[in-house]
Amino acid sequence: MLFYLVVFGFLWLYPYHLIATGTYPRFNLMATLPGIIFTVSFVAYLSAIRISLSQTILFQSYSILVTIFLTAVYLGEGKYFDVATVSGLKVIIGIILAIVSLWFLLHVGRKKEELLERRWFLYILLVIFFGGTGSFLSIWFLTNSTPQEMIINQSYSMFILLFVLIKIYRKKLLIGNKATLLIFVSSFFASIAVVSFYEVLKQVAVSKILPVQQVSLVVLTMLSAVIFYKESNIFSGRRLIGMVMGLVGIIMLVTS
Repeated sequence: MLFYLVVFGFLWLYPYHLIATGTYPRFNLMATLPGIIFTVSFVAYLSAIRISLSQTILFQSYSILVTIFLTAVYLGEGKYFDVATVSGLKVIIGIILAIVSLWFLLHVGRKKEELLERRWFLYILLVIFFGGTGSFLSIWFLTNSTPQEMIINQSYSMFILLFVLIKIYRKKLLIGNKATLLIFVSSFFASIAVVSFYEVLKQVAVSKILPVQQVSLVVLTMLSAVIFYKESNIFSGRRLIGMVMGLVGIIMLVTS
């Protein structure tokens, strides 16, 4: 599915850039690097959601800490981590809550579930690190390219890497007409969302827009996980404590 999302997204964005600017998208070899990083993150993400959709959606949001930290160091948004301010204290509290909540999720009291949680923990760490780093590099390249050019350049490396992975693991490349149509339509809306998101990032500080975007995603998807995927086990025992603390941590970041 991800392979086709990349292909169809490219087919939407390339002609759009050509029509909107009257020029062909510029190729930038370095701008393809985030595509490789995002591919690693997406593969880990897909592995994590097979264990728990709701937990994964919640904790992948902490990739914003990696992005915001890197923008603080390299793009001058260091005030976000100033512990002498209320905002800085909220960030520290949010990080602490994230760490403690992960402990609760990794110690649910049942060995079989704990083994799954440890596998999930490894996947989510990969998602957080690579997702956050990829987002920062994308923001970095926005300084001298359009969102469409940046995404198109990322698509080159993602297409090649995903195609190689499909061949290595002998996955089925061809899909049915119904699935193709669904992904084609989804890629249209996904392309609009991604381009709009990066356009906003060119005008608003990363530390302000990323937390808002992430908490909206978390709330909506967690509700979907409960309603449509019947993940009611997040409302029991230590897992409930971990989920609540993780959500409070995200809210602390949003309001900082």
